[in-house]
Amino acid sequence: MKEKQTLIGSIVRTPQFQRTRDAVLNKLKIPVHAKRFAQALTGGVEGGVITTLPEEHLPYVKHNLHQRNLQQAAYQAAKDRIKIQGQQTRTMYRLKDDPEGTLTWYPNIEQNDKYEPVEIPLTAKDLATKNYRKFTGNSPTEAHWQGTNTSLYGTPNELEMNLGHARIEEDAKGGVRIKDTWKVDAKVNQGDADYKPWISSSQPDLVEGGWLAARLYDTANALGTLENISQDIYVPPETWQKIKGKTLSHEDQIQKASKHPVTGRSYKRQQEIKKIKPSNR
Repeated sequence: MKEKQTLIGSIVRTPQFQRTRDAVLNKLKIPVHAKRFAQALTGGVEGGVITTLPEEHLPYVKHNLHQRNLQQAAYQAAKDRIKIQGQQTRTMYRLKDDPEGTLTWYPNIEQNDKYEPVEIPLTAKDLATKNYRKFTGNSPTEAHWQGTNTSLYGTPNELEMNLGHARIEEDAKGGVRIKDTWKVDAKVNQGDADYKPWISSSQPDLVEGGWLAARLYDTANALGTLENISQDIYVPPETWQKIKGKTLSHEDQIQKASKHPVTGRSYKRQQEIKKIKPSNR
């Protein structure tokens, strides 16, 4: 997204600058998601499109795509069931002397004379959620109901913060295309407050980076160097079919939660660094 035409904006979009910048970023070995952020702030990427993804990320992509497909199958089966059998309901209970009260349920509640049964209509999403949890042991992902995007949240930070929700399509030959646009959204949730450049403590779509990420974003906007990055990655059948889906182990999840998603430092270490006086750094 080009905010304005500026001299520095033109310079950072030249192949010469972008090749040199990427060489430096590769030399520093910074995480993929941090690299994308740096590239977006400095004119995007040469050619305008990224066509590769680290091989170690593909097993996580395959697992999450499989989960999306299972959820979509459960959703379609639920819609078919309602179409054939008619409206499905669930029995809940509420206090007889409080008709506007909260609906509830617990084992043997029907034997309690204080409660009366109430039939609650079930939507296809309700039925699909129940079946998906029963057969996978997982809770459904909101983004997967529509089937257009695959959520990559819950994967390693480098993948989660690089692609987030990506459009992943399987072709007839058995290959997969992964498409996404790395951009900074003005709001992530409807309840997000309006972002005020140079004033807000964080930008809603860059909240992990805190104040620093927000100010770098403001600077890029002001200089006219901000650019969206398209990602269009094709994994051929011979590669995709050999990949085995993978999830984060329990230990990996603990390790992920204990480290800052951007810096990679442990939160304990982050606090220790903050305690060091500037004169001693």
